[in-house]
Amino acid sequence: MLISLIILCILFLLLMLLFFSRVYYHLHYSIKNKQQQLFLSISIYNIRLYHKELDIAKASPDPESVDFTTFTDEVKRMIENVKDAKEKIDYILTVIRIHKLNWSTAGGSGDAFLTGIMTGAIWSIKGMIIGYISEKGRQVCRPHIEVLPAFQSKEFTTTIECIISLPFGKARHTLFRNKSFFKDDSEN
Repeated sequence: MLISLIILCILFLLLMLLFFSRVYYHLHYSIKNKQQQLFLSISIYNIRLYHKELDIAKASPDPESVDFTTFTDEVKRMIENVKDAKEKIDYILTVIRIHKLNWSTAGGSGDAFLTGIMTGAIWSIKGMIIGYISEKGRQVCRPHIEVLPAFQSKEFTTTIECIISLPFGKARHTLFRNKSFFKDDSEN
């Protein structure tokens, strides 16, 4: 009887430890040479629980159509989609901590004048997005963003690397609360 009570107490303490542990999500998204990649890694106590390259071809713009001159149009389209999910995104930003945020974009249109204008537009869009994330979320780090113009060539590359965390209990609650937000549209 005493042994089963001790085992039950140990299991309870382990569950409580797990419940208040932080779950870390490592995200790496990139478009290079019109190829998209999204890697997701989930870990608790530096133990990797999940690591996978996710197929995002259905949910994101066609990489063939995205270049340095159409980037601002794609961001505007994404912002319209975000407006529809603003309440859910605001909730998610309030429960997460951002430990690392690096966002680098490089590209050019082949025309130096147009590349200069697009570089400024991309800087302002990134600044607004980072400002919104900073206002609504809790950042542990300072975000690192850059835009590198290629004045003489026609190319487009963007990379976003992010590490976020939230308590295990909040992760479970957030997932169930926003189940429809994470649902695949093809299921409907």
